[in-house]
Parts: sequence; structure tokens; C-alpha cells
Amino acid sequence: MDWQEKAYPSLCFALSEEAERIFNRRMEDCDFSWHYLEIALRNLEISLSRNRRLIDKDEESGLEIASIFNLLKVSTNLVRVKTILENHPEQPDSLYIFYSNWFQKCKARYLSDCALYRIKKGELQKAQTSCEEALDLTQRYDTCLLADVTCQKRTIQYLMQPSVGGVQEVIDGLRQLVSPVFTKDEILRKGTLPLFYLCVMQIARRYEEKGDLTQAIQTYRLLLIEIRKYLNKDIPYLLAEEKKEIGLLLQYYLDTVQHFSLRHIEYGPVSELLLDHSLLKEDILSISPSPICQTEEGRQPLIVDLQQAIDSIYTASDYYLLPGNPLYFNKFQLQTELMALKRKQVSLIKNKRLLKNTSVEWTDWNDLKKYLEPHEALVKIIDLPINFF
Repeated sequence: MDWQEKAYPSLCFALSEEAERIFNRRMEDCDFSWHYLEIALRNLEISLSRNRRLIDKDEESGLEIASIFNLLKVSTNLVRVKTILENHPEQPDSLYIFYSNWFQKCKARYLSDCALYRIKKGELQKAQTSCEEALDLTQRYDTCLLADVTCQKRTIQYLMQPSVGGVQEVIDGLRQLVSPVFTKDEILRKGTLPLFYLCVMQIARRYEEKGDLTQAIQTYRLLLIEIRKYLNKDIPYLLAEEKKEIGLLLQYYLDTVQHFSLRHIEYGPVSELLLDHSLLKEDILSISPSPICQTEEGRQPLIVDLQQAIDSIYTASDYYLLPGNPLYFNKFQLQTELMALKRKQVSLIKNKRLLKNTSVEWTDWNDLKKYLEPHEALVKIIDLPINFF
């Protein structure tokens, strides 16, 4: 949870898997006694925390297996908790009600996640059924989740309506229900993009299924424009670790656009979409020096002091502990401190505008044609580390 708050989802994910292994070892001989109830509920929450991130991935990458497996794992834990509660009704009323309400909140989150999974699969009627069940539980047991589930239901109903008007009008209608706005820190903390983006993917998918490639391309281009709108200002200041994280979070959206483009590569207008997509993917995934390397050395004493603190963590023996060492988890605290120092350093550079230069972004590659002779062509070669061709 500490890692999640500090906006580094990969290590939060890794620690949650380790915690789940510990809980499972403790419950191997579980006889469904009351003693194991809290362990089962904690284990359930750990599985729930991974649902959205696994659902929000490209099914063609093979991670769909992981998402459905995790949903099944959650449902198994729900059955385990329900069995313990049903076998021990003799507990004090206040204690029994406390754990029963906890269980119902977990069940509501599970049903809400099932609805998201169904949206992604295009099974909107099933998504609506799961969402309505989740809504019934949240109204009674988890009012904090009520607004999100209510919004989810309205969004599903909107997606079920026949598309009326142009792409921009359809997406603007969706925007009124669920906002596309995000910040870099927000998506890193949540481990996913807002629901808006998952729903836009379904709109594009629907156009493709109808054979309307022009509308599908326009939908995907608007999606990429939205992502750039909120990330462009941060791209020059992203740490290598943050680029890796954001690349993983955006993998579903980037890979889906890429797969669509390659399916219809002979359709002329696709080339412009594929170029825009490739440029975004390059910005997000390409390896580049840390922003600190682009400042004049010694220009800011505070930057130098922070760098010394960063270097001291890299030389700490605990930073290199291996699994199995009794002190192994100390390294995670050091990594937390390291990321905090790096982000503070880059924030200082950003606020003081200390970068020597920022990369020039061409808003329209057609502008370059005027520099070319009739027999010349411009070729941009992009080499990327994740699932390119």
C-alpha cells in the first residue's frame, strides 16, 4: 500500500504477490475456522487490488489469462470467507456484522470488476447485470464506492445505445459521463487509466466490427490525442523508472491501436494513425537520459545535494539484498526513498525550467515535405522494447 501511495505500481504488484504467497501458506491447512477469517479477507483484498490492472491489458498479449485467473482467485476467496461466516453464526453480533459487511464490500468490488471485464470483452448485457448487482451491494454496504459504480452503470447503458452522429459527438457524450482527465502521478497511483479510455476502445471496436474503418481510425486518433494531452508536458521530465511504469499502463491502448493498424495496413488512411501511434510509443518507451543529465552541473546546489543522497542509496548494502535474506524487505524501503529523491530532483528542474533544451515535436509530418526534393523521402526508424512487430 505504501508503494501504491508513492505511485510505483510495479513494486506494489510484486509485494502483493509475495503477501499472497505468505497468506496462502498460512491457510494451506485451513479448516474454515473463525481464526482464519481475517487472513482470508486480507488475501481477498490483495487479489482485488490486482483486478483492474490485469483487466486493463491487451488480450492479444496473453495477459487475459492472468486477468480471468485473478477474477477466479477473487471468487474462490469470496467463497472461502462466506463459508467461514456461515459456519460461525455464534460469534458476537458486533464482530459478526463487522466481518460480514467487510465481505459484502469485497463482493461489490468483485462484481464491479467483472463488469469492467465484460465491457472489455464487448459483452455489455452481462456487464450491466454485474454492475447492477454491484450497485445493489454498494447502496447497502459501501457508499464510498457508490458514485463509481453508478457512473459505471450509466456508461454501460450509453455504450449499449446505437451510435448516433459522428465520432466526436459520440465521444463527447461519453465525456459527459466519465472524465478522461488524469495526471502522471494519478495513473501511477491507481495503476490504470480512467474508465473513459477503456470505453473509447469499445466504441472503436464497434466501428471496426461494422466495417466502418474511417470512423474507427478517427476514434483511435482522438484517443491518442487525449493521452498526449495529459502526458506531453511530463514526457521530457519522466524518469526511466516512470517511463517503464507508464509503458506498462498504456500497453493495452498502444498495442490495440497497433494491432488494428496492422490488420488493416493496406487501407491508406491507416498509415497516418500508425505513425501517430509510433511517435507516442517512442516518446513513452524509448530509453533516454535522466533530466538531471540535461542540466548544467553545479547550477543548483540543491540538485547536487539530492544527487549525493541518491548515490548514497545505490552504495547501501541493503539495496542489493536477495530474496531469502531475513532483511530482504528493507530494500523496498530504500527503493521508496530513492524514487522520492529522484522525483524531488526532477520536480526542482521542472519548476526552475533548468533543462538545456526540450525535444522538438512535429505536429504535422506533412510540413517536412517542403524540405524534400521530388526524388527524396523521409524514413523514420523506430526501435522499441515492447511488442512492436
